[in-house]
Amino acid sequence: MRNAVLTTVFGINLAFTLACVAGASLSGNQAGGDGWLDHELHPFSEPDDLVGDGRCDWLGRPYAAVSSDHVFTLLTSDDQGDCSWLTEPRTKVVWAVHPETGPRPVLDVTGLYDVRLLDTAEGMLLMGEEGDEGGTESLFRLDPQTLDVEASSAVDARYWGTRTSPSRRWVAVGANLPGGIELHLVDPRGLGSVALAGAGGWAEAQWTAEQDVLSVMQVGADGVLHLQLWDLTVDAVEALPDAPMLDIAVPDARPQPLFAYSWIGTDPKGRYVAFPVAFGADSAVLFLDLDTGQVHEAAGVDGPVRFTPDGRTLVGWDLDEPSALKLVDTETLEVRTVKVPMEMPEFVVPDEGSELLVSSAWSGGPLVIYDIDHDASVVLPVQGSLTTHTVRGSEVWVVADGLVDVDLESAEVRRVSLPFTPGHVVWSPGPDLLFVDDATRPEVHFIDPDDGYVYATYTIVP
Repeated sequence: MRNAVLTTVFGINLAFTLACVAGASLSGNQAGGDGWLDHELHPFSEPDDLVGDGRCDWLGRPYAAVSSDHVFTLLTSDDQGDCSWLTEPRTKVVWAVHPETGPRPVLDVTGLYDVRLLDTAEGMLLMGEEGDEGGTESLFRLDPQTLDVEASSAVDARYWGTRTSPSRRWVAVGANLPGGIELHLVDPRGLGSVALAGAGGWAEAQWTAEQDVLSVMQVGADGVLHLQLWDLTVDAVEALPDAPMLDIAVPDARPQPLFAYSWIGTDPKGRYVAFPVAFGADSAVLFLDLDTGQVHEAAGVDGPVRFTPDGRTLVGWDLDEPSALKLVDTETLEVRTVKVPMEMPEFVVPDEGSELLVSSAWSGGPLVIYDIDHDASVVLPVQGSLTTHTVRGSEVWVVADGLVDVDLESAEVRRVSLPFTPGHVVWSPGPDLLFVDDATRPEVHFIDPDDGYVYATYTIVP
């Protein structure tokens, strides 16, 4: 490995989850995600596409957040009725939708932007920036049963990225402050936040799957890239550590470019954390061995990166080869290039199996299943992107000219006939139902994923 300075050596057993402090990911809209509801400023939104039943209700086609028994969505409307003021809706209200009892308003968030809702151990945590320029973050804690507001506060910061820890005790955020960006932990119990000392400047972070341990890649005031692990397996704010349990300085490395393409990968088998970096013009992934504290390099791999469920393969890509994926054998660190029939591939790693679902991040085109174990691919009779999808075991549900179920293990494709145009699909694991919204009007549907039966339909009326 190139120059690395190890300041703490340790051994710990970690496991995997996808979490990111700098943005959303291709992990899909599902439970445990970042809970992003507010999507009205999407650069590809066109006013003519967003007109519903005259009130512009589905302004921006918002995402959905999932708790154990509810799906939450954002309803907006304006006085014009024609979506002429995309950024200035008259009202914005968060609604909770239950498959048995239907929709109910939860909180008026008019004036808040980048609204997120997270299912924490203390209750539902709703967050939003005040004003389109940000500057103040409003926090609300909702009772998990009644969904009434139990407490609220305001923080002088703009939070980018929100990820809840495995215990659901903490939420990691990137806090944009007048003096720069800091990595903060939001306390849903007290509705305050705490800065992680020495994790400021520029940072990306992901939680592990089974413990409240945060892996961090950050550039500090010294301009040096550090790889860190923070042990946050505590309950009280006062017990939070003052320093990481592991800090490795890599002076000749820097984060990979393109802002959101530096997501950290965490091995589900608890062996490695994978950090995508660059050495000059050369990209690489640094594998941190969690038993020995040693760092090993796999050259020529760009992020974002994801481990397969069995932990044997790390999947990334290569900016210099726009029609290829890079696969890293986590035992040997051998890098294999896989050609795919598209440019700038984006991929989804399911919860089960060794297959990937691949599409073009730029041009759409056919969806492709790639089988890592057998080095084989299947081009599917489905055109579209993976912008809106959700994962259920080895299945990936995609909104692509309708609602499509792709079973990666069997390579079977099933189209679900719907009497409406789907906007987003989210799997709700509690009732094991798909939540699908109508792209043109404030109507939501719960669908049985096994037979496509529409279990319930509700119209949200403000």
